[in-house]
Amino acid sequence: MSSQQGHAQGMPPAQPFHTSEMRGPLQRKGLSLTHKLIALMGTTTVTVVAVLTGFFLKQQIEASHAALTRKATTYGALAARQVAPAVAFDDRETAREVFDAVALDDEIESLTLFNASGDVLHARGAAGAWVAKAKNGVQQQRVVELDDRVGVVSPVVSAEGPRGTLVVELSTRKLEEAVSSLTRTAALVGLLAIAIGMLLAYTIAHSIGRRIGSIAKAAVGVAGGEFEQPPLPVVGSDEVAHLAHGFNSMVQQIQRLFAAARENAVTEQARLEGLVQARTVELDHRNADMRLVLDNVGQGFLTVGLDGKMSRERSAIVDSWLGTPGEGETFFAYVDRALPGKGDYLRVGWDALTEDWMPLEMRLSQLPSELQNERLHLGFSYQPIFENGALHKLLVIVTDIAPLVERRRAEDEERELVQVVRKLLSDHRGFQEYIEEASSLVSEILDGNGDLTRRKRLLHTLKGNSAIFGFESMVRLCHELEDGMQTSGTDLSYAEKQCLLLGWERLQVKVTALMGERSPELLEVHRRDVQHVVANINAGARPSLITHLIHSWELEPARARLTRLGEYANALAKRLDKQPLVVDEESNDVRLHPAHWIGFWQAMVHVVRNAVDHGLEGAEARRAAGKPEAGHIKLRTSLANGWLQLRIEDDGAGIDWARVAQSAKKRGLPSATHQQLVAAVLADGLSTREEASHTSGRGLGLSAVREACEAIGGTITIQSERGKGTAFCINVPVDALGRPAPVTSTVVSRAAGA
Repeated sequence: MSSQQGHAQGMPPAQPFHTSEMRGPLQRKGLSLTHKLIALMGTTTVTVVAVLTGFFLKQQIEASHAALTRKATTYGALAARQVAPAVAFDDRETAREVFDAVALDDEIESLTLFNASGDVLHARGAAGAWVAKAKNGVQQQRVVELDDRVGVVSPVVSAEGPRGTLVVELSTRKLEEAVSSLTRTAALVGLLAIAIGMLLAYTIAHSIGRRIGSIAKAAVGVAGGEFEQPPLPVVGSDEVAHLAHGFNSMVQQIQRLFAAARENAVTEQARLEGLVQARTVELDHRNADMRLVLDNVGQGFLTVGLDGKMSRERSAIVDSWLGTPGEGETFFAYVDRALPGKGDYLRVGWDALTEDWMPLEMRLSQLPSELQNERLHLGFSYQPIFENGALHKLLVIVTDIAPLVERRRAEDEERELVQVVRKLLSDHRGFQEYIEEASSLVSEILDGNGDLTRRKRLLHTLKGNSAIFGFESMVRLCHELEDGMQTSGTDLSYAEKQCLLLGWERLQVKVTALMGERSPELLEVHRRDVQHVVANINAGARPSLITHLIHSWELEPARARLTRLGEYANALAKRLDKQPLVVDEESNDVRLHPAHWIGFWQAMVHVVRNAVDHGLEGAEARRAAGKPEAGHIKLRTSLANGWLQLRIEDDGAGIDWARVAQSAKKRGLPSATHQQLVAAVLADGLSTREEASHTSGRGLGLSAVREACEAIGGTITIQSERGKGTAFCINVPVDALGRPAPVTSTVVSRAAGA
């Protein structure tokens, strides 16, 4: 079966074997195996022949040179013995005869004989310049090698005693000619050997390369799926022949396996097609069931990528809540279209998901859990979806939490009602006064007269007084309205005023039902006040004093106001997770006309709140400073010389005047002297807090205190020492009926110890 037939049956042969990768290296330019073998064998032959030729040529040259040297030393030794008598008797004739005999050798270049005195006795030939140095004689024979000759200096010793010196020089011309001839011969022999070796190398390499090349070509064909090809010829019995035989056997085995695989593939393809069809039907049913669930579930499910892109599948209820998303619309734009302004809020937390330096739980916690508008109140939860160990998407679960919010609101109202009942039972008169004072504050806020700053103070005061009597719903409402005014920089809108009015009316209805009708003719008298009058009667006090004491019952005792402020201080400390406070109240039986002191007592809540929130440290900081864990607040009223003094003192950290100065400079307020810093503390809008909370941070509380004191002609003294505490001392002139006297309003500042 051909490869084309296999491909027709759904089994493409070439693709599994990656033909392109197999053929790629063979198509690159480079030396073939034959060329590499020829190069290897030729290089080896040339190297071996060159080394052997050089070695033997060197050996022959060295042997010829050694022979010439031996010949020179032999001539020197023999001639020295023959000319010994000539040296002894100064016989030049004998020396000549010896030199003539030796000079028969045509390699003799020169002969020189020196007598004992260093004079030339006889010489033959052209001696070299160096010979004159030998006239002083030598102790033993020496050989001197020069460029063109070899010289031998031999001592001549005669029996008669005189000594001489014989110098024999032999020419190296014949030696050099012999070396040149020998070199040419060696080169010819070497070249002949190289030619023979290269011929043998080519023959062997070509044979091996051709046979291996045929195997390689067949292997590439098999790798490309060409199994139907003739077997390779097996020539000889060497390794290449065994390789060809093994390759033929392998191809036959592959052909059998491939044929079997092709048959199995057809069967398997039919089976898989059946499984795929069955699985497709099953998935269609499951998708239909899942779609049915998503279309009828009460929660919204959708998956969103880290880039904000939403998947196509989602619960049908999501569309009913948020509408149908546009093509390619991001999750943020989708939410912002249904809940204007919420999309950007969602995007801020979403962008932090890719910041790996934070734990995933912390990043998820930064995403909004609740989003709402006028018609929707939706809860959002997020489940991470990982891919290869990394965060890939989020499953967003959307729930309609309007019933839950309503239930929470009902629970808050129930808890608030319990608190209100407790306050009503413990301080019915104070409770009624709060309702009257708060009604007045709400009316003045809604009236819209006066400047914006004053209305902010009134709203802040309403929040503080509502906190004293446990009306948390009113506290939250006032705080939200303050946030809106601070953000917009404008007065309350009509909708916000209506919200405040409806909130207060709803609270009044609830409270009025609890308080019931109370006649204005009724007068509440504390048991201790009756006991005080009885004690004075029994002591024989004057009737005028008894009358004065009884008439004072119509005035409000300051101790009731101090008690409320003390209870508020402890409630605020609990809300701020601080230790329960030690509150000392000392009223000194001061009584004041309630109608004339409403604004004053309303403002004093800001001083207490300032002491608890700003002044008193946490338990750990107090331990570190060597203080008791429980903070201490003193509330004291006294009357002296027609003046009422209210002192609110804490043992907290004291005022940080440096931070006050910094905040004052930011607002353009004077801050050079201590008195200017105190004035800045009481100014509108100044706060050392970076962010406003439900309790403080807007810079309106103490300015409301200043305004209330100025309205009744009072003065304020602030005593503060860093690390030891702060005391607010307020002095107001009063008449006999407890009404403020008409005097000029001043604000006095005094440092601690002044």
